[in-house]
Amino acid sequence: MRLVHSISFMDPQQRESLYDAFAPAIHAFALQLTRHEEGSKDLLQSVFLRLARPPELPAGWKRQILGAAARPLRIESIFRLPAPKNSPTT
Repeated sequence: MRLVHSISFMDPQQRESLYDAFAPAIHAFALQLTRHEEGSKDLLQSVFLRLARPPELPAGWKRQILGAAARPLRIESIFRLPAPKNSPTT
């Protein structure tokens, strides 16, 4: 995700360099999948158009990220708590 996020903020020259570096391989792969020249060109264009757009984040994404970051810390803190004094030990 980090790479896709950074691609959307590249300047046009950087994107062009990225296209020049990877377009032939992506086109060859797309051609193997589609077995159709025009279809593979459309797929190649779709890949780079999708990369050029900023990623779509769902509503409430900040809360989701914070919750995902806090959950393991909360679980870790539970295991660090001392046992209650009145609990029987086995």
